[in-house]
Amino acid sequence: MTVRPVVHAAPLLLAGLCLVGCPPAAPRGPADAGTGGSTGGGSSGSSTSGGSTSGSSTSSGSSTSGSTGGGSSGSASSGGGSSGSTGAAYPGVLQRAGDAAHDGVYVDPAFTKANVASIHLDASFQSAAWLGPVFAQPLYFVDPAIGKDLIVVVTDRNEVFALDAATGQAVWKRDPLVPSVDVSTMACPGSVSPLGITGTPAIDAAARTIFFDAITPVGGKPHHQVFALHLDDGTTVSGWPVDVEGTTAKLGDGNTIVFPSYAENQRGALLLLGGTLYVPYGGLYGDCGPYHGWIVGIPEANPSAPTAWATDAPECGFWSPGGLASDGVSIFGGTGNSSPSGEANGWGGGEAVLRFGPGPTFSGKPADYYARADYVALDQGDLDLGSTAPILFDFDDPLPGLRRLVFTIGKTNDAILLDQANLGGIGGQISQAQVAQGEVHSALAAYHTALGTYLVFNGPAKSCPNNPGAAGDPTQVVALKVNPSTATTPIQASVAWCGAQGGFGAPIVTTPDGATDMIVWGLGGSSPTSGAQGTSALTAFDGDTGAVIFSDNGQSLKGASIQQWIPPIVAKGRLFVASDTRVFAFTLP
Repeated sequence: MTVRPVVHAAPLLLAGLCLVGCPPAAPRGPADAGTGGSTGGGSSGSSTSGGSTSGSSTSSGSSTSGSTGGGSSGSASSGGGSSGSTGAAYPGVLQRAGDAAHDGVYVDPAFTKANVASIHLDASFQSAAWLGPVFAQPLYFVDPAIGKDLIVVVTDRNEVFALDAATGQAVWKRDPLVPSVDVSTMACPGSVSPLGITGTPAIDAAARTIFFDAITPVGGKPHHQVFALHLDDGTTVSGWPVDVEGTTAKLGDGNTIVFPSYAENQRGALLLLGGTLYVPYGGLYGDCGPYHGWIVGIPEANPSAPTAWATDAPECGFWSPGGLASDGVSIFGGTGNSSPSGEANGWGGGEAVLRFGPGPTFSGKPADYYARADYVALDQGDLDLGSTAPILFDFDDPLPGLRRLVFTIGKTNDAILLDQANLGGIGGQISQAQVAQGEVHSALAAYHTALGTYLVFNGPAKSCPNNPGAAGDPTQVVALKVNPSTATTPIQASVAWCGAQGGFGAPIVTTPDGATDMIVWGLGGSSPTSGAQGTSALTAFDGDTGAVIFSDNGQSLKGASIQQWIPPIVAKGRLFVASDTRVFAFTLP
């Protein structure tokens, strides 16, 4: 597998139901469907044991929910809050995509279609500057204790900045927190240089703490260290950082492997769930060194006792920047391909969506994993299913009723839909439909309108019903419509529309109320692996039709360097874009 730095919201349920502060979702599926937490059955790997899972807060909730048409529908997301709320009721953007389901939906009353048509750069927001580059999504922390909100940005030079969300000026900074790594000391250079903090952090708002992985030299060698900083002043929390170097995981054959920092990179977004911080790892661009796909779980209350799980087969990294998703109980992650011969004698964790229980623990039961039936051919062709991280969404299907689903696509051209409660094992997808004609590396999003349920990504569509000439263009935002099952066909996705975004980027969705005015946002970023430059354009599309509601054609950001893996975020009536050197704020009339 050639690993690339890939891409890849608030408890919000149907209108009138829980909008903020929702409790964790109940476990899904029958007890014998597999919960990711058991240890029986065959296994592609197993977790080490030990360590408490208690902690100060959770990051949990329910996934998106909506209808297929006709009646009212709503976008729902877990773990965030209505971004138009004010005061302590709005929890902020505490992790990637705003919610644990990673559905990419932001609810903000100001973001109506009428207002969005006049969105403009906020000249009063003058961001502090850094050296960069920035591959991690910024986060937004609501801080009534100090009377100002914070935007937190991390960079690959191991710089950490907390900005005043009103003015953009630095409230505190650590620049650098620790030295970044000279890529010549890694197993291969990769595609990010220098190498420091790449994956999107996670915030525990109750503990007023931000967590992230930073790679830094220790004794002249690269070590991955997981930090916790106080959001009040940027100082390091006692007991942290946790040095991941030398962490062990037991494989399914009983052998133990040791985490090799020099061969691993940390690009996937971190997940905070039930007081445990989950950190995914994969390899470097160039596929070198003895790396595996790892997830390390670090209890907030006892960081000295981390646990870890790793894929049986070599490589199979968790390398998509979208990271890990959760329904509030289980953890979902997507792996890339193994080495060309790594799974020739049997599946070992590659080309898969995996469901874990706390720890992380993995049962090895088919209900808790999905792998494509052609995983050996995909391994040999460097076609990673895990180039996009899985996201969770709900779908009201007229025949069987409400379905809780998983969506992923990767480099394989096919939209894969899975059952959250029973991933189905090898070849166990609900449906697999070709919707692209090239690799997809983007983050994914899901939303609902009165006309249907949609899934969106950035990539080369197989077809574009609203603009046939755009098919195959990798700079398009592509919206898929989820089609209900019939007596002879399963639930399946097909291309609904495409929209030019002027480059490469991870789409997000806004809505004023969770049910209406669904707007898909594209950002024209640049691709560091292909060398293709984006226009830095910000574009808003009608969620049902793809019609352009707003586009600045790149005039607002004027060629600012924006990595394709970073989506915008929305908070309190503004949209924020992080570039390699500063943050930009857009405001509404």
